[in-house]
Amino acid sequence: MNDNYDQRVSRAVQEYFSRQNRESHPEGNFDNKARWYPCEGEERGCCSNIRRPSAAYPYSLMLHCRTMKHIANLYGVNYIDLKREVSLIRRGFRVGYSRTEVSRIDI
Repeated sequence: MNDNYDQRVSRAVQEYFSRQNRESHPEGNFDNKARWYPCEGEERGCCSNIRRPSAAYPYSLMLHCRTMKHIANLYGVNYIDLKREVSLIRRGFRVGYSRTEVSRIDI
């Protein structure tokens, strides 16, 4: 792996934890029926397999945009690399994240 890729993985890890903790949010908008849709910059190919928002499930795409799979696609990194780094942080093998930040996430 090169430095640029490693930096993207690191930013993806930070974004994943931030979105899981609701400290940051995917970019998107609500329509007039309170259904959430991602903006063009947020939407990726993985979003096409997710059910379209409806009255019963207005946040289906927002929830998807908080997943590791989506964030890996958003940052252009391999899902397995992102998952590995997140796992190492959760198990305490990587520094740079406080236990409070990680413990707020459903492990």
